Amino acid sequence: MFHYIAAGIFLLCLSYMSLFLFTKSNKQPEARGTKKVIRNRIYRVCGGLMITAVLIIFAGFLKIIPEAFYTDKHLTFWMETLAVESFGFSWLIMGDTLFQDIITKKTLISMTKQPRILNCIFQCVSFSMIINGYFKKWYFATLISSPEAFFHYNWSASQDL
Repeated sequence: MFHYIAAGIFLLCLSYMSLFLFTKSNKQPEARGTKKVIRNRIYRVCGGLMITAVLIIFAGFLKIIPEAFYTDKHLTFWMETLAVESFGFSWLIMGDTLFQDIITKKTLISMTKQPRILNCIFQCVSFSMIINGYFKKWYFATLISSPEAFFHYNWSASQDL
């Protein structure tokens, strides 16, 4: 019961970020570029998917969806996964990994230090680790301090997994 409440609040906070915070702009709607308009649509679709996933989980909890169907199809797992991956996609866009308007000096420097595809893989691996339950303090410290060391780590020899 506590897990459903905590996960629901967490996923609703993520959907709020995608729907309302990521779509903010300091420009008037008619002055925004086409890529910003596309990004805002993607943020809204991702936010809508997250809210839909939470509502399906809530409907299963209230027995609106037949329990046999809900349990056989593992809807809690799939809806939580859909919600987290939707947020991950909108986060990749918000972090200028995808659909950039212009390349700034800051973006250019970060791209030379860490190529865009490596940054994309790094963020996807982070979300996958969270979903699979491998997210521990050591991994977090390694990810933040040195992404290169994280990718060169010998995962097959690790005893923590």
